[in-house]
Amino acid sequence: MKKITKNKIFKFEINQLGIAIIYIKIPGDINKINSIFISDFCESVQLIKNNNNIKAAILISKNKNFCMGIDFDIIKQNNKNFMTKEINKFNEHIRILENCNKTIVAAINGSATSTGYELTLGCNYRIGIKNDKSYFGLPDIRFGILPSSGSMQRLSRIIGIQETIKHILTGSLFSLKTMYNLGIINKIVKTEKDMLYYSKLYIQKNLKSKQPWDNYHKEKIFKTQINDINLNNILLSTIAMIYKKTSGSQLAPQLAISAIQEGLQINFEQSLQVEFRYFLQSIMSKQTQAMIQTLWHHKNLAIKLDKLPKCSNSKISTVGIIGAGMMGSGIAVLCIKAGYKVSLIDIKQTAINNALTHCKKYLTVEEIKNLQCFINIHDMTYNDLVIEAVFEDITLKQQIIKKINAKITKHVILASNTSTLPITELAKFSSNNSNFIGMHFFSPAEKMKLIEIIKGKHTSKHTLARSLHFARSINKLPIVVNDGYGFFTSRVFFSYVLEAIQLVSEGHHPLLIEWSAKNLGMAVGPLQIADEVSLLLIYKAILYKKNKFITKDNEQGFILLQDMINKYNRFGKSYNKGFYSYNNKKRILWNNLKNLITISPKETGIKFLQERIILLQCAEVSRIIDDKILNNYRDAELGSIFGLGFAPQIGGPLHYMDTIGINNIIIKLKKLEKSFGIRYKPARILYTLLKNKKTFF
Repeated sequence: MKKITKNKIFKFEINQLGIAIIYIKIPGDINKINSIFISDFCESVQLIKNNNNIKAAILISKNKNFCMGIDFDIIKQNNKNFMTKEINKFNEHIRILENCNKTIVAAINGSATSTGYELTLGCNYRIGIKNDKSYFGLPDIRFGILPSSGSMQRLSRIIGIQETIKHILTGSLFSLKTMYNLGIINKIVKTEKDMLYYSKLYIQKNLKSKQPWDNYHKEKIFKTQINDINLNNILLSTIAMIYKKTSGSQLAPQLAISAIQEGLQINFEQSLQVEFRYFLQSIMSKQTQAMIQTLWHHKNLAIKLDKLPKCSNSKISTVGIIGAGMMGSGIAVLCIKAGYKVSLIDIKQTAINNALTHCKKYLTVEEIKNLQCFINIHDMTYNDLVIEAVFEDITLKQQIIKKINAKITKHVILASNTSTLPITELAKFSSNNSNFIGMHFFSPAEKMKLIEIIKGKHTSKHTLARSLHFARSINKLPIVVNDGYGFFTSRVFFSYVLEAIQLVSEGHHPLLIEWSAKNLGMAVGPLQIADEVSLLLIYKAILYKKNKFITKDNEQGFILLQDMINKYNRFGKSYNKGFYSYNNKKRILWNNLKNLITISPKETGIKFLQERIILLQCAEVSRIIDDKILNNYRDAELGSIFGLGFAPQIGGPLHYMDTIGINNIIIKLKKLEKSFGIRYKPARILYTLLKNKKTFF
């Protein structure tokens, strides 16, 4: 092998056959695209093109992944110059690589996502190493971004229009096998040695390969094919699907469809320019900046446990779970999947049986061996962590905690899975309140990413560190909050659904309320989510601390909720009747609801309802900050989006207030307070920020 150059990222070796093996290694473990990467890539492409000794090239990574795309820290800085100049230069050099009349093979020895995945599409042939941990795809849309480097145009010519739309709009990551079945990966091998061997073999048989879109005959066939199918029907049905899912709240999916549609009508070079123009439009939008700040920056800080106590070993290997309902069995699945041995306890054998059935859906035969079930707490084996996950009843939880005391030592962490009940009060019944902590899982536990960790007054720093280590080990995204009824997520959730119920009681049409929330970007309408959580549960939780949530100004909504339960036995979705009626998976608004409300509002409309819905949540989050429940502002954003389905393109309630302007938020809240009551009163933190000319972030 002859080494001919050694830039910072791409290292060349040329063998006797004139095949350049180019090793990609950015400093650190992850290959990601930044200014240095692009500069070195462009230099390497020019070398491949202009060096007559190079007949073909193989791109391969020296890191564990192939390439993971653009460095999001650059996007967060809103560096327009980088996006327009640097990415455009990168894209131009992918085209130079495609048109250099030399065969280029991507030897993909790890994951390839986003722009890194797009780079592989610019190669003539793609080989992957068999690895269950490798994944491929374009998750960019999850952050409000369109792919930047021509993948929509290339994919449509490799896998067809429908698969391309699915590929882009879902933001899914695919396995190596799926990519092979789609025809994107051309061959799968077992080792890196095999990968290099078959790469060279392909090159020897296919010198001077051309891309399908650069072959006039094949491009002409492609144009004929897209005219033969009913392209308009595909695009119209996709637009309808997007609108149904996002209620028109997200920009990126709409731009993606435009880029694909327009790109199909023009030649390949022009289609790349159109796609890049739409990429720039997405990247510079307020939505993208908000989503990157929360879904990337804040999330990564939480994953790294930034500014939180850490420990190298939680000293937890066994977990006991009290309560074998859906939550308890879900937590059991998480723990067993993470390698813990689990004891699951419930006083009812039917609950145990149901939990076993549930666990078997998610666990292998070998994994299920790590689950033991008991119907008596006293039979429970020794555990390092015990999580009580019984009904949200303070008396029941206190009784359980007393019983557990006899089975635990000073080393054991005792956690309560509660959504509202104060941890300090529950800890009074524990034999060691420094080891007592709250772990609020969200349902379904197997799918919901968030976990709310609640510090009691006496919870030790060491217990918190061990609990956070455990949370990350089961792949949860932790937010840490201080004690207080409802903590963070439940208080914001109650403000969301109670205001919607209040709006119904004022005479606003329920469907207009639901649409207004979803058009804002909320994952689920407030009345629907109230049904799904359970009207009965919400009612009982509010009743326990009624004066915290209900005033004379919103008592009308509480009375409606009370009547729904006590007069009409409408308890929620699990009972097939709440604000909606449920029949064979169909959901329709309860027909009699309109008869309960005999008044009409003085003012209504989407904009009016959206302000009521979102500003009430902002007011509540601000009060939570005043109450010193939050330790990090980022937790307000992560808790709202990952726990409550808050609109991700807004970035979270604090980012929303920063964007609108603190002074404007205060003005709007004071106006609403005057018309609709004290629950809209601006919190002290807002006046403090305004006085100091600061924002939350």
